[in-house]
Amino acid sequence: MKKSKLLIVISLGVVLCMLTLTTNTFSWFSRPYTSNGNGLSYSESFDTSTGENISMVTYESSDDGKTFDESTPVTDFSCNNLPPVKYLESESEFQNRKYYRTDIINSGDTAQTVSLYMSNLAFMPDSVGKFTVGVNYPLRTYKTYLNNAVNKSRLGSLVSVNKQNVYLGLHSDPNEMNTLTSREPYVHGWDNSGVVSDCSWADRDDVKATGKYSIDGKWNNEEQVFNMYAMCIDSQCTNFMMFDKDTPKGYGGTQPSISSNNTIIFYEYGGACSAEARMSGTAAKMESYYKSADIVAGESLSVPAIGYNITYYSQNEGIASVNKTSGLVTGKSAGTTKITAVSEGVYGDTIKQECIVTVYDNKLPAAGDFPIVTNIKIEPKTEDGDTKESVYWYIINDSNSNSLSYVLPDIYLTL
Repeated sequence: MKKSKLLIVISLGVVLCMLTLTTNTFSWFSRPYTSNGNGLSYSESFDTSTGENISMVTYESSDDGKTFDESTPVTDFSCNNLPPVKYLESESEFQNRKYYRTDIINSGDTAQTVSLYMSNLAFMPDSVGKFTVGVNYPLRTYKTYLNNAVNKSRLGSLVSVNKQNVYLGLHSDPNEMNTLTSREPYVHGWDNSGVVSDCSWADRDDVKATGKYSIDGKWNNEEQVFNMYAMCIDSQCTNFMMFDKDTPKGYGGTQPSISSNNTIIFYEYGGACSAEARMSGTAAKMESYYKSADIVAGESLSVPAIGYNITYYSQNEGIASVNKTSGLVTGKSAGTTKITAVSEGVYGDTIKQECIVTVYDNKLPAAGDFPIVTNIKIEPKTEDGDTKESVYWYIINDSNSNSLSYVLPDIYLTL
């Protein structure tokens, strides 16, 4: 072959290779499912991601990925007894796959990089199949997540409660009470980092308690009775102030630090309303508590809430008991119950949060959040409208067993 013809052949080969690598084409991945693939990352570059103007919707295919029912978006991906995957040589296709297409939409002016995750994937205790998730576009790979966990206990996600009470005391003189409450007092809380929180009169907790305070130079310095109310604000607030609808700037510049003055007393004297900061006993406060917990019968697990004066109660002691002061939960029998953490303040005010506890007989189902594909770049919208990147993915039972049963309640985007 002449040198010139050889160069032409080589050049055409290079061009063909480049087209193959750069042209976006799609077909369901048909390589043998036993091949190894563990890389789920699509892009090595990252664009600034704010999470704003990004949305998604997922559809399922009932014909092995040929078409998708766009009239009914999928909201639950769970499956009972998924058969083993089969590859038909005669048809050059797979059977027994759960096929999905997730459309990720960017309606903003900035490109973003996001990741698609499975949420709270859990396997039934008697499931012995191999749960495998694969992606066919924008990359081709898959990964198996084994379901042979034998943990005895597990805490769910920690939930921010972010509540604390401060106290408002109104002078108990009947005439003054009518005057003061008609002005609709409320509490404004804040801290130096920019957290602000308000509690209106309508949202007060009337704890049916009273406090006694003497006020210099008024009522002959005799102690006065104040009706106490708990006002709930964000637990991050470090200061608060008394307001009402007629006095938007507050009263007397009273801006107490909650750690040293958690109470404002509010009264009328000599035709003028005033407010002063005082200290009462500890008020109810809870910063966080666990959303859920799983435990095997006979085992114990600490499920603590972060806050003040916490007491724990079990809805059903036959399923799970709890130490009232420590929050140590002990599984008794299979079932589900609630453990309630209650923070109680000096005036009987409370802040409550529930944890769902599930007790199993022998072992826990495996569970967690796992990636479908990470680092997907979504271009900004154009003059023609929003941009969309579609992820084609599937779930298979990569084993010889027909007993793969799993719960997959949701998928989500993360940055």
